[in-house]
Amino acid sequence: MPPPTTVRNVVVTGGGRGLGWEMADALVQTGHRVLITGARASAELEQACARWNQGRSTVVAAWRLADVAQWSDCQAVAAQCTDTFGQIDGLVNNAGRGMREISEEFNRKPALFWQADPQGFRNTNLLEANGWKMLIPAEGFPTNATDLSPHITKLKGTTPGIFAFAGLPEGTAKVMKELRRQGHNSTLIGGQIFADPDIGKILGPDGEGATYVAWYWWDVNAKTRDFEKKFLDEAKKRGVNKSGAHHVDASAYDIVYVFADAMKRTGATGDATKVKAERTAIRDALATTNIDGVIGKICFSKDNDSQLPAYIIRIKDGQRTLLDSHPPEKCS
Repeated sequence: MPPPTTVRNVVVTGGGRGLGWEMADALVQTGHRVLITGARASAELEQACARWNQGRSTVVAAWRLADVAQWSDCQAVAAQCTDTFGQIDGLVNNAGRGMREISEEFNRKPALFWQADPQGFRNTNLLEANGWKMLIPAEGFPTNATDLSPHITKLKGTTPGIFAFAGLPEGTAKVMKELRRQGHNSTLIGGQIFADPDIGKILGPDGEGATYVAWYWWDVNAKTRDFEKKFLDEAKKRGVNKSGAHHVDASAYDIVYVFADAMKRTGATGDATKVKAERTAIRDALATTNIDGVIGKICFSKDNDSQLPAYIIRIKDGQRTLLDSHPPEKCS
């Protein structure tokens, strides 16, 4: 492959092993420069950079020990990349423990998550700490599976009060149909991953009583009701038949206004000669965001996390109903 006409300087977090290393290596091999990071002291980072720099007249790879969950470490990474290569052109945000919370060997010997020790799942520990008992270990199945009876049969002889499932609506429907077929009347508890406004239609009678959480509810105030109406009207014009807006739809709508607010407060012009300075100003302005959106008050914590409300939604007679709500934490 011929070298690029423009050499880019890219930060790759978690670049000492696995996919992070593969992506950093591909960047170097195609003529770009990288700064890789790792959260724990090891020889991997130094060895990778030594390999990429070997036989070259200029440095194409640098490394830094950094925990990208810490803002001070992120600032230090940015400063080092700028000092070493002149500027930052891109970021591959690859770092994260992910399934290594289940097994430290996961990156090298990936295990099927339903075969993992359920104690590795933090939510399971929280439930057990509050008096709940797990009847069977966490299980999973391929998305295209058609026979789920072996999984549900493990409940034979006992019907749990709660059946928790993390999956998209289509997979949830398969599980609930089999659960009901085998005579269980457990209440389905689901997470945000299947918080689709159409979940009642998709599950049908099998989903009666299902309860899940979302960070948007359409009937909170005049703003949410107006947004819901406009969303449904626009969806209908495009031939999309929805029961309501997904909480991700609401967030996408709000994000546009969040950026517009930051750009207005910083006086962004879009001048090509000011791109770097204006991007930095917008980024910094986001930290002080304080606007009212359709999901509620929008602001960010000191760790740059958006503070979101929680709406507990239950399916009753096939329709979404609001069971409870919890306000977001206050931004510091």
